[in-house]
Amino acid sequence: MFDRSTSEKSSGHNWLVLIIILMAPFMAYLDLYIVFVASPSIQHGLHASFEQIQFVIAGYTIAYGVNLITAGRLGDTYGRKRIFMIGMALFTLTSAGCAFSPNPLTLIIIRIFQGAAAAIMFPQALAIIQATFTSKQKDIAIAWYGVIIGIGAVAGQLLGGFLVQTNLFNLDWRLIFLVNVPIGIGTLIAALRIVHESKSEKSVGLDIGGTAIISVILFLLFYPLIEGRNAGWPLWMYISIIVSIVLIVPFIFFERRLTSSSKLYNGNLNSKNDKRSQSKFEPTLPLIPLSLFKDRSFMIGTLIMLVFYIGNFVFVFVLTFYLQNGLGYSPLTSGLIYLPMGIGFLISSLLTPKIVPKLETGILKIGAIIMLVGYGLVVLTAHQESSIGLQSSQLLPYMFTIGIGLGFVVVPLINIIISRAKIENVGAASGVLNTMMAVGNAMGIALIGSVFFGMIAFSATSASHIGNDFNGSINHVKIHQYTDALINSILCSIGVVIITFLLIFLLPSIRHKEQSSEQKNHGSVSI
Repeated sequence: MFDRSTSEKSSGHNWLVLIIILMAPFMAYLDLYIVFVASPSIQHGLHASFEQIQFVIAGYTIAYGVNLITAGRLGDTYGRKRIFMIGMALFTLTSAGCAFSPNPLTLIIIRIFQGAAAAIMFPQALAIIQATFTSKQKDIAIAWYGVIIGIGAVAGQLLGGFLVQTNLFNLDWRLIFLVNVPIGIGTLIAALRIVHESKSEKSVGLDIGGTAIISVILFLLFYPLIEGRNAGWPLWMYISIIVSIVLIVPFIFFERRLTSSSKLYNGNLNSKNDKRSQSKFEPTLPLIPLSLFKDRSFMIGTLIMLVFYIGNFVFVFVLTFYLQNGLGYSPLTSGLIYLPMGIGFLISSLLTPKIVPKLETGILKIGAIIMLVGYGLVVLTAHQESSIGLQSSQLLPYMFTIGIGLGFVVVPLINIIISRAKIENVGAASGVLNTMMAVGNAMGIALIGSVFFGMIAFSATSASHIGNDFNGSINHVKIHQYTDALINSILCSIGVVIITFLLIFLLPSIRHKEQSSEQKNHGSVSI
């Protein structure tokens, strides 16, 4: 295992490690959002149907969400650097495969593997941070981790728009995937030389049964959430979601049995006169240590993250359709509108390590209030300008405000959640955290996205009675219907932020948790 004392003596080396491992969340989120902008170009270039383009997006998201928890545990078991490099190598190869796909079916298949590769490398970044950095450095490192997630999402819109619109080297949409190749190769070379290996001190096997059950649960949950709106929500999709929830019960039962077995193994291992039993038992730790959820900060923190992502990152998804399909903005112009959001997120994220010691969980409440202000201003302005739509000059300061609020919520919350995990379980904790973010994102697109697109479909049906001679009226109606749909979807997001704000009050004080830990440590020493 990586020696922590070595890490403390070489802080400069640690920051190089941080730069390398943060390429995983950056590239994963970049490819999650970059395809939104490039979808029309991909559809035209491959002569794909709308359903096939939906599967290009959904295939990546489903494979990514399903494999996060398993990948996190793989890092704990077999080495976080090793799994990070395997994931990065696969992500680079599949990116090249996506770029040279000759038809829609090939692209869909390779995108599924690319999503799985993203899931393999993604949780290792947060786990390596937890295992490598000292407590003082860790706050800054996690702040940058949160920054990179936000930058990846914004860069997906901005870079995707630039590459599609400029059409460099006449490669059209293929450049959005090819851009990953040199980044991936450079990251692999640097990681091989600079990143140290770390893993659980206990030699354990992979929880195959738990992996199978959780994979089925997440697939049955993700597929309906992502494809439900396009498929018209047939009955079997509702059944799929219900079954996924029901399967949580046998999963918990299975994980408890594994926990009991591992305790039995440890008891035999500590027995001086029972050396035979050591060779009989092959230890297998549960995929998700249920002890994680005994910590109130972790349990409530992951719940807050799930709820928060339902209402907030769908805003990026909905606004993209509003700007391009509703107002007719080019991919590059709409991408530039997200730039102030990224800048605001960067500023507030980097301020959190200095603010959190003073305000503790209060910073989360402030962030939620700032987001409410930003969303409220968008709604009020959109209502006033419903006939002509929101202008970029109006949106830019609002996007900056929302970005500030995002940084004050996401980054401190990640720190609160992951800091409670033991080193040997940090990969699993990272997998759970990122899965909650992915589930929240999918639920937001399914629920709030349905509100947005449902209103557009209803308004379009009503507007079809307008004669074809009145082109100006048709354009006016189109802008009005898209603006109304945007307003209602943001109102849903505002409701989610209010729920998030109320849940924050349930989080225990950071100082209280630290004092409790110190008392436990003193108690164990006195015994």
